[in-house]
Amino acid sequence: MDLLLDEGALSRISRLRPRDCDYVALDVTDGRRLQLWLCSLSPVACLLAASVAGPELRQVLIVRLGGCDATRAVCNFLSGPWLPVGRVPLAGEPLVSWLEGIALGRPGEAVDHGKIPSRVTKLARLLLARAGAYPRRALLLAARGAYDGEYNAHEAVACALVAASAEGLAIAGELVASSRKSTSVRRTTTEVVRWAERAGYARPAPPGQSALGT
Repeated sequence: MDLLLDEGALSRISRLRPRDCDYVALDVTDGRRLQLWLCSLSPVACLLAASVAGPELRQVLIVRLGGCDATRAVCNFLSGPWLPVGRVPLAGEPLVSWLEGIALGRPGEAVDHGKIPSRVTKLARLLLARAGAYPRRALLLAARGAYDGEYNAHEAVACALVAASAEGLAIAGELVASSRKSTSVRRTTTEVVRWAERAGYARPAPPGQSALGT
């Protein structure tokens, strides 16, 4: 992880790509004079930068993006791990439009660089699913075919659980029960369901039972 400060951090923001966000962190020692300069950058660039920013830089980026509670919640969520720790915050416009520039397509779709979406891209797709930005049918189809494409699209299963919990849980159960899926795929799918249970998107199973019915 490279930590870039002050001029180094600011010069990187406009060139930051989703795939860079696992390898770089940005911050400034004093962000009070940055607002005018940040206005020259696109909201997508600022949102992406906020996902890897330290506390001083993140605060001024949040203000640049509107400063509301939803913006803060989305920035904090994008800076977190995959799988997420808790619930997915609800984003409205203009955040939804900006997130599309980070999501780089729909759940289950490969990206141009190396096929597998980066952490921040998966999180952006999850935010968009929570916001209702994807057709429900498309999410369920993506979840059902999550492991038939160019990469193991665990985020497609997570998106289905967030947007259509009952149907998503049924699909996840089918995937875990399938003898044609690898042990790794079934184990990771189970981890996604466990997260959905903790976050309240899937009803927890009674003690000694599995929400997947297996």
